[in-house]
Amino acid sequence: MSGPLLTRHTGDAFLGQDRTDLHAAAFQGQLMTMHGLILRGADVNKRTSDGVTPLHEACSRGFLYCAEMLVKHGADINACNIDGATPLCEACCHGNTEIVKLLLSKGAIPNPPLARTSPLHEAAFRGHTKCVEELIKAGSNLEASDLHYGTPLHAACNMGKTETIKVILKAGGNVNAIMNHTRPLHVAAGIKNPDLVDVLLEYGANVYALNNQSRTPRDLIHHTDNATRYIIDYEMANPRMLAELCRWRIRRLLGPQKLSQVIKLGLPKIIVNYVLFR
Repeated sequence: MSGPLLTRHTGDAFLGQDRTDLHAAAFQGQLMTMHGLILRGADVNKRTSDGVTPLHEACSRGFLYCAEMLVKHGADINACNIDGATPLCEACCHGNTEIVKLLLSKGAIPNPPLARTSPLHEAAFRGHTKCVEELIKAGSNLEASDLHYGTPLHAACNMGKTETIKVILKAGGNVNAIMNHTRPLHVAAGIKNPDLVDVLLEYGANVYALNNQSRTPRDLIHHTDNATRYIIDYEMANPRMLAELCRWRIRRLLGPQKLSQVIKLGLPKIIVNYVLFR
C-alpha cells in the first residue's frame, strides 16, 4: 500500500510473477511495445492476483497515451483491484487530471461501489484540486464516507489542503459532516491551520460542536494561535448575521446536486453570487 488512504495502489504489487509483459509496458509507458503486444493478442484486461489490470498500471503512472490505447482496445474502464479501486482511483491518487477526464468521458464510475475509498477521497487528500473539480462535475458524492477519514472534506482537512477544501465547500460539501463525532473544524483545529479554520467558519462550521472526547474545536488549539482568535470571534464577539444563516440553510436544502443549478433559476445576479460564495 503506497498511499495513506485505504486503497491499495499499483506499484509495489508489480513484482508479482503473474504480471504480464503488457502490465510492465503500461507501467513503464512503452507505447510502441504495448501496441505490438496488443496486435499479437495480449489481453488488455488480464488481471494480476491483486486484480491489477494494465489500465490500472498506466493510470497510476500518468501515461495518458498508454491509457488511451488500452481504452481504445477494450480495456475495462471500471475494473476493480483486490481493494475495489478502479483505474479512476489510481489516476486521482496521483493527480493525473487528463487521465481523469479521459476515463470519465468513457464512462468511468465516479462513485465505485466496491472501493474502500472513493476517487474523490484520493484526490482531496492529496490536494489534486483539478481532479476534484472534474469529479464533482461528474457527480461524485461529496458526503461519501471512507473507512478511515470520513468525507472527502475530512480527508482534505487532514492534510490542510485549503484550495481543495474551498472547491468542495463551494460545490455544497457539508462543512459540519460527522465522522466518529469529529467534524472538519475539529480536524483543522487539530492541525493548527488558521487559514483553513477561517475558510470553514466562513462556510458555517459549528464552533460549539463536541467531538468524541467532548471537546470543541477551540479546545484543540493553542490559545496563542490565530485560529483561536477566529473561533472566539464567532463564539462570542461576532455572532452570525441573519443573511449568513439564510445562505447556509438554502445551500443545505438544495444539496450539492441542485446547488449548481441555482444560476438557471433567473434570480438576480447578486443573489446567485451570494448563495454560491462568488
